[in-house]
Amino acid sequence: MPMKKVTSHDVARVAGVSRTVVSRAFSNQGRVSQKNRDLVMRVASQLGYAPDAIAQSLHSGKTGFVALVVNHFHDLSDLEFFDRLVEQLQKSNRQAVMIRLEGIDDPANYLKQTISYHVDSAVVFADNISARAAKDLFRIATPIMLNGLAGDALCDALNADESPSLQQLAALMAQKSQRRVALLGGRSSAHGEQLRQQTFLAHAAQQQLEIVAQLSGDYSYLSGFNLAPQLLDALPAPQAIFCTADSMAMGVMDYIRLHTSLQIPQDVAVYGFDDIPMAAWPSYQLTSVRRDMDAMIAAIVRLVELRSGSPQAAPQQITIPTELVVRASC
Repeated sequence: MPMKKVTSHDVARVAGVSRTVVSRAFSNQGRVSQKNRDLVMRVASQLGYAPDAIAQSLHSGKTGFVALVVNHFHDLSDLEFFDRLVEQLQKSNRQAVMIRLEGIDDPANYLKQTISYHVDSAVVFADNISARAAKDLFRIATPIMLNGLAGDALCDALNADESPSLQQLAALMAQKSQRRVALLGGRSSAHGEQLRQQTFLAHAAQQQLEIVAQLSGDYSYLSGFNLAPQLLDALPAPQAIFCTADSMAMGVMDYIRLHTSLQIPQDVAVYGFDDIPMAAWPSYQLTSVRRDMDAMIAAIVRLVELRSGSPQAAPQQITIPTELVVRASC
């Protein structure tokens, strides 16, 4: 015979309080004394009671779900970033709903057909979803955009200030007499990628560096490894290779070590972007541009909390600093 489900009525009866007190104790909404809150939690634990999340969401209009809309997880920097972001969201009593869009021909229509749940916030990393589309698809007032596609829509936007670090990177190449440079970028359709390459190329021109090759990968280690021969075969030969993701840079470095007689950095220097933990490993010692990941995650969580409490609050525009971390690869 199935056990009877414990309800808030049972907790209220045993604790000797009203159902309103039980509801407030679990939702942290409304006034309830710490004594009654502790009592409700103790009785709930004894009875094995847990509040019904769906019922709570119907009552409060909040689900605790945060949509994270991404392209893919090819880039090794995604692993640590999303692990830490999800951890911080869970610490704030929220749950992440991961939505991967790579390979979807019509992302907007796909989301329209598959999203059958309400989310409190949408954090958009994917480069093929605009702010206005996010507002309509997720039925939220203010999405949080990290793909550079804020446009004229009223939305929160979080961007990294990459120019100072890319300027330092180009200047370092010039200082080390690495005048011939090959550039390995990521997905050319991504607005952030376009801006990163344009910014680097502008600083390279200021330093009178010569771009001898320019190719596009997909941010993965394998794309760096597989495209390395084309970069190295450029004429004149590159003295430095800049990859817009550390994972690609590590693929390039391993190809050079395994299949050529070139020495890093004596014959060719390698630079990356993101400064993932592996960049500091002794086998790579990769010079890379670091974005303040802690600041990015804290800003995202702060915006999610803001939108939960004040969905109509004025849009926030946040800029995260970067820094160039110099290691032995250059």
